[in-house]
Amino acid sequence: MKKPIFKTIALLNMVCLAPAYADDATELARLRQENAELKQQLAVVKETKDIKDTRKETTRDFAPMLAPSENQSSWKPEALKDFSISIGTKVWVNRWDTSAAGYGFSSSFPGSNPGSGVAVDSNIHAPVLLHSDEQVTAIPTLNLRYKNFLLGGSYYAQTSFGFDSVESNTRMGIGSNGQLTSDRQFNTIDTYNAKREEWDINVGYAITPNIAFLTGYKSVRQQIDTQRSESTLDFFTGRTTFGDTQSAQSIFDLDGPLLGLALSAPMAHGFGTYFNYMHGFMTEHHSDNAGHGINSAADYNLIEGGLSYSLDGNFIPAGTPISAAAIYAGYRYQWIEVQSGSNSGNKDITQGFAAGLNLAF
Repeated sequence: MKKPIFKTIALLNMVCLAPAYADDATELARLRQENAELKQQLAVVKETKDIKDTRKETTRDFAPMLAPSENQSSWKPEALKDFSISIGTKVWVNRWDTSAAGYGFSSSFPGSNPGSGVAVDSNIHAPVLLHSDEQVTAIPTLNLRYKNFLLGGSYYAQTSFGFDSVESNTRMGIGSNGQLTSDRQFNTIDTYNAKREEWDINVGYAITPNIAFLTGYKSVRQQIDTQRSESTLDFFTGRTTFGDTQSAQSIFDLDGPLLGLALSAPMAHGFGTYFNYMHGFMTEHHSDNAGHGINSAADYNLIEGGLSYSLDGNFIPAGTPISAAAIYAGYRYQWIEVQSGSNSGNKDITQGFAAGLNLAF
């Protein structure tokens, strides 16, 4: 009779404990589900981090490196994850200083030959460099990147400049036995207007997300037009004779290979700094309306540095192919110096504040 009692007690225990076992199974299933969801979230975070690490942009135009926003990184097919395109525009408020002017004239002063006498006074108001007014130039850029390899170019759109006028005068006298028989002053006023345009193409390799070495090719074309007015003042008669206005044009074509590097350093809250340097080994071909042609060696240098700010996902419209965006502002200084030939020592400096926007896709 004891066995049925034991069976009954065991059956009652199973019935009483069944709800507890059921609750434990439900809780275990819930925990497993939460664990699976957590693993999925961690995988998404890791994928986003990997994308951010592999798609940081080093733009060719020495602009700040771009980090893609987290909510803009999934549109690109897997086969193109290592490839990116960036476009941008730099606005350069630049001033041009040059000593390459005044060529192409064959002066013939009205009323006399200034060489037939002795110079008793000379006052030439010619600065070492001619200084232009400030102009705003747009520089569009296009850059391609595959993994750590870079390819890009930029175009300095043709820009016109006006320069300060240069006035010079020379007083000359002719005489004998201590008496002047002729006393005249020869005056010139030169007025300069010029235009220039540039382009370059570069390839490079980013050894880290913040350091890239570059090499490439650059071309610069400058055209300087000069109007010269001449007059002669006769001190004996007090009469001034004016000559015809002359025109001259000089064209300077410079091109050659480049070497350089681009650096950047991230800071807090999306800010960063950037610094870039390029050096060029150029050949200058100078021609003018008088038929002269001169080939010279020239050094080219470019330095630019400033601050950048990477825009996060809140600034990038949802659903667009834009993966990253950055704005930057700094100072850009470019100078060329002729190293050989009859133009040796001529300097050409362009400088000013620059700001721009880059978009990566």
